[in-house]
Amino acid sequence: MSAPYNPVYVANYIVDYVNEKCEGKSINNLKLQKILYFIQARKLVESGEPMFSGEIQKWKLGPVSPDVYHTFKMYGSRSINDTEPVLVSTDDPDAIFSGYEIHHFNAETDIPNPMDRTLIEETVDKLIDENPFDLVEITHQHEIWKVDEDKINNGGHNISYTNDEIKNFFTNSGDDVRIWL
Repeated sequence: MSAPYNPVYVANYIVDYVNEKCEGKSINNLKLQKILYFIQARKLVESGEPMFSGEIQKWKLGPVSPDVYHTFKMYGSRSINDTEPVLVSTDDPDAIFSGYEIHHFNAETDIPNPMDRTLIEETVDKLIDENPFDLVEITHQHEIWKVDEDKINNGGHNISYTNDEIKNFFTNSGDDVRIWL
């Protein structure tokens, strides 16, 4: 398996990394969402390919991966203290659920590329101390969020970023994703 990964696999990797390697640090769903956005942006700028599949939507508090949000929403604004299982499709006729199985996090198999793990870890290391609302404010200054701000603030839903939009913004606007890292 290589990128693009399941977005929850990347989120689980982040959660596991913060809880295991970032002594005294914690992560909540809001900060997780912003870190995911910057990881996706960095991967798109550096390789031209996304780190994870699925969409990133434009919400009132900035970029959100709906799959990840719903996986971790039970934590509310509290720290996420553990990885979460993922229901994945399978061809295994003996699967518990017809055509699906429960996948539990495994760093080595979920994010097998060491370069991708390094990119994730470096991004987390740079952003983990940031206040999540400061990260929200940064993303609200991005033209690719601002262009839909009125729609978002008036209750618009399902407004998504495209990978090209993210890559082009960070490549062409002079607002290089690496300045945040």
